[in-house]
Amino acid sequence: MKTIVLEVDDALAKAWKNSSPDERAVYGKKINAVLRELQKTKFDDLLEKAGKVAADNGLTEDKLNKLLKDNNDTKNGPYEWWNDEELIIELDRRSDDLKSGKDPGVTLEESKERLAALFKRNG
Repeated sequence: MKTIVLEVDDALAKAWKNSSPDERAVYGKKINAVLRELQKTKFDDLLEKAGKVAADNGLTEDKLNKLLKDNNDTKNGPYEWWNDEELIIELDRRSDDLKSGKDPGVTLEESKERLAALFKRNG
């Protein structure tokens, strides 16, 4: 279990401080449920947008299912990227390039702008 910090107004903070451990457990479960629902909604929205982008780029449901099947076949089991030697070598190379300054990388703000532009362009 991980800890997160929520900022609340003074009245809620006081009520929390004065509540019993049992009440806090109940509140904690409710907070977790709300956070899970928010994450699910966000994930569902992302899936919908990804589906639009895929369709716009000619990736049909049949092609997508084939890709998923090819990457999760029963003969070899699910794809485990951490066991993909070529991928690990490429990730190590990219990491070294970023650390050395050879690749300047992209800031979080630039990434957000690129994603926003992509989503705007693709609906």
